[in-house]
Amino acid sequence: MASRYLAIAEEIERELAQSNAPDGLASERDLAERFKCQRGTVRRALQLLESRGSIYRRGRSGWYRSPARLDYVLTGAPPLAELTAQMGRELKTEVITNTAPPGHRPPDGMVFVARRLRRLDGWPIVVEDIHLRPDLVKRIEHADLRHSTKAILAAVDIEITFEQATLEVVAAPQWVIEGLGLRVGGSLLEITRQRFIGDDLVQSDIEWWRSQALRLHVAITGDSVRSVPT
Repeated sequence: MASRYLAIAEEIERELAQSNAPDGLASERDLAERFKCQRGTVRRALQLLESRGSIYRRGRSGWYRSPARLDYVLTGAPPLAELTAQMGRELKTEVITNTAPPGHRPPDGMVFVARRLRRLDGWPIVVEDIHLRPDLVKRIEHADLRHSTKAILAAVDIEITFEQATLEVVAAPQWVIEGLGLRVGGSLLEITRQRFIGDDLVQSDIEWWRSQALRLHVAITGDSVRSVPT
């Protein structure tokens, strides 16, 4: 029956809502035996739950309950590491590379600094490319690139005075699929973040977020509007 996978998804989701439910799900084979259906039906149910943000796949080890969504203020908020610490959640950052990948084209006037993967409570949630104005790169060459970029810049007396961001739903690039463990053909939230000192653009980052990982909040004030980039 075409709706069979929906019933399976609802049953699994009800179980996940129970506080004593394990974080790891049974294997697809075991679930198929339990629900007396084909593995393809179970896989379809799991993929539906993944699209809702209820579960995620961790490499080849199976399916797991997703941590709670992150309430995240897009601009003007504390750095992500500070924000998650305030919430009692664990954020870990891994530098994938600090050498520009083949074919990489940084934004105009910028230089590639690093590509990072960040995990929230063990869940890979975002891959980001960090770019800086060329004259600033030398000043941070000894910095620990796992730290907040705002903190890295502040440590060398570079204080950001304005920030703006652009959001777009895009198809996941291959390196993001690999980093976040997404299915090929999946979509995610791309955030292009620009930071200024006065009117001078000094940093331009691109972030690829697992969209199910966060709930975005945007603070709007009458004096914080710049022209839309062309």
